[in-house]
Amino acid sequence: EGDITVRVFGQEQGVLQDKAAEIARGLTAIDGVTSTSVEQLDIEPTVEVNVDLNKAELAGIKAGDVRRISATYIQGIEVGSLFVDQKVFDVIVQGVPEVRQNLGDIENLPIDTPNAGLVRLADLATVKIAPNPSVIKHESVTRSLDVHATLDGDADGTVGKIKDTIAGVSFPLEHHAEILGDRADRNSARDGFIFFVIGVALAAFLLLQAAFNSWRLAAVVFVTLPTAVAGGALAALLNGGTVTIGSVVGFLAVLGIALRFTVLLVRRYQHPDPDALTDEPEPVSLRLVIDATRERVLPILTTVAVGAAILVPIVVAGPEAGTEIIHPMAVVLIGGLITAALYALFIVPVLYLQHAPVPSRSRRAGVPGGGGGSRSRRASRHERRNRGGSQPSGNEEIR
Repeated sequence: EGDITVRVFGQEQGVLQDKAAEIARGLTAIDGVTSTSVEQLDIEPTVEVNVDLNKAELAGIKAGDVRRISATYIQGIEVGSLFVDQKVFDVIVQGVPEVRQNLGDIENLPIDTPNAGLVRLADLATVKIAPNPSVIKHESVTRSLDVHATLDGDADGTVGKIKDTIAGVSFPLEHHAEILGDRADRNSARDGFIFFVIGVALAAFLLLQAAFNSWRLAAVVFVTLPTAVAGGALAALLNGGTVTIGSVVGFLAVLGIALRFTVLLVRRYQHPDPDALTDEPEPVSLRLVIDATRERVLPILTTVAVGAAILVPIVVAGPEAGTEIIHPMAVVLIGGLITAALYALFIVPVLYLQHAPVPSRSRRAGVPGGGGGSRSRRASRHERRNRGGSQPSGNEEIR
């Protein structure tokens, strides 16, 4: 709830509340702490019976017997089980409602003594109604209570002052306080995450350059690739707009799929002839791009259709228990697959026509007029096959 949390540990609930309030007052006096709050507990009224040992001894009854009898009257005690038609029912002994309607009735409860006499509960104990927490938090079998603080300014310096304030608070035995995840730790984790993302992005860019053999084309694809996940962002927004672990995984998966579509398509543009004798890209032409894109339409649409067929039932089922991660991931994946396919089939061809690498001079000089190198190689191979597959002599030129 705040930028920093101080958790107070101990066994006594009253001590926890007192120390938490004391720590909150100390944090408020620190420069850089704008507000503090102590965790509020759900309180319910509870009947407390405190036995006076001296009065119980004079009446000849043990204090434990007084507590046991009063507890039986007020809340009941289980004494056995009843089996009926393969069903089990608890047998509980409890006072009738008339003897526990109010505090006066409880004070008049009769307590049996060893000498066969009866004594009022009020003559042996103090009966009162006191607030009691309905839920008690535990951590490592120890009760705990949190103090939240909001920081403004230098987090590192403020956290140091908070530690000094906690060190100045005296705690009884088996009670202490600890500082949990604070804003400085979260800032450090965020900086580490940003550094990791930058490293991954740089590695992805270098892989694109290695695949395309062009810095310019790799840069253009790298910059425009996030548009492929626009459908996933829109789907997440329609699903509530909450960013979860599942949705983040879905975005990463869509980026990977879009990157795969793009690399395979661009490689097909660059090398339409798998039997080529060189790795030099083919000269850019509109006909080549259209033909290669048509070849990739069916594989891309098949991938989208199969993925949607698997994910649609998960989306239709809704965020049920157990699908807190997979449901938002499926929503992002369905929307992202659609835009990833559109990006690969419509945007990538245009980007390639505008920013494709130009073949080297020696490549263009292979055939007068350029652009016919592929046909010349195929014609040369055809002529060699017609000659019986003989190897070319040293004076022959292979293009």
